[in-house]
Amino acid sequence: MPLSLSEEVKKRLNLATPAIAFFAVPANQQIELLPFLESKHKYDFPDGDLYTDNALEVLLAAYQACLNMLLNWLITMLDESENQELENLEILIENLFGAAQTISEYRFQEIGNVESLDTSEWCELRHFSEMLQQRLHIELEVNTAILSSFMDYWLHP
Repeated sequence: MPLSLSEEVKKRLNLATPAIAFFAVPANQQIELLPFLESKHKYDFPDGDLYTDNALEVLLAAYQACLNMLLNWLITMLDESENQELENLEILIENLFGAAQTISEYRFQEIGNVESLDTSEWCELRHFSEMLQQRLHIELEVNTAILSSFMDYWLHP
């Protein structure tokens, strides 16, 4: 049974859907998509807090921004009403955000090699992403067009 979320949260969730789906797929499928997203230029986020040419790093940073945005809205909604479903969702997203934060802080020196996507941190991120995808009934098959559009949304114009 789908969660009953406000329209505002649903809109914000739709922004995160491509990243949730991407980070839920197995490492070999992620690797198949990444070369098509690599760019000859450096990526820049609006806040100027990331400047890189690594597509995976951009996707992860955008995912963290989405998760943070969702957490803020869920906390606001929980302050207004006690809802066990929302509390469980908040805990799941907090765990997912923590896993993404760990990777972004400690693992980007190793992103260049494929084996780094099989570390326990990446497996945990995929597991939590898959749980979130199932919990929210997200049915999206990710492809390069969807991911490129997602990245374009989060990058500095």
